[in-house]
Amino acid sequence: MDQPLYEACVTERKKDTIKKNAVAIASMLNQHATALHTSEIGEEVTDVEEASQMTGIYEAVAPYRQLYVVQVIRYWAELISGLQYRAMESGSEEIPFFSEIFAPFYNHDSYIRSRKTWDKL
Repeated sequence: MDQPLYEACVTERKKDTIKKNAVAIASMLNQHATALHTSEIGEEVTDVEEASQMTGIYEAVAPYRQLYVVQVIRYWAELISGLQYRAMESGSEEIPFFSEIFAPFYNHDSYIRSRKTWDKL
């Protein structure tokens, strides 16, 4: 859910900008457009301003959502890499180099937050 990330990670200035943009969009489009969307908690969203605000929230928290998922993956990658080295020390030759496979997840957090796509790690 984006709301906890929004509350914890997004600055008040950015929150104000999102709100102002939503109000501006609603004032321009309310007479000419309708919204039909589903919120994170499954409620129907038909208000243009609310839909615009949800879009702003989604975009504002996307880098943090991405970062926290990668941090969980990084934990498991470190664990499996440790097991890889232990298996190699015991003489097993058929162990893949997990540390190389999971190398992209070891990048700095600022890099992870700035990624737009993950197709070319």
